[in-house]
Amino acid sequence: MGKVTYQTLVPTSFVPFCEEMAALYSEIEHDLYRDIQRGENINDLKREYQHRYQINARQFNAINIEI
Repeated sequence: MGKVTYQTLVPTSFVPFCEEMAALYSEIEHDLYRDIQRGENINDLKREYQHRYQINARQFNAINIEI
């Protein structure tokens, strides 16, 4: 079966939101990487990051897996 690619344009009103989310995820990734390197407990970090950054568990797990 062949490969299919779909493309759509994002409304320009969404661009600032996307840029802010990218900046937030980048900040969380850097902070989480640093804390993991320090040997912090991942479960403690999960609770802390959810509260500090107002993210849900799924978002935290995605960032943790990315690292």
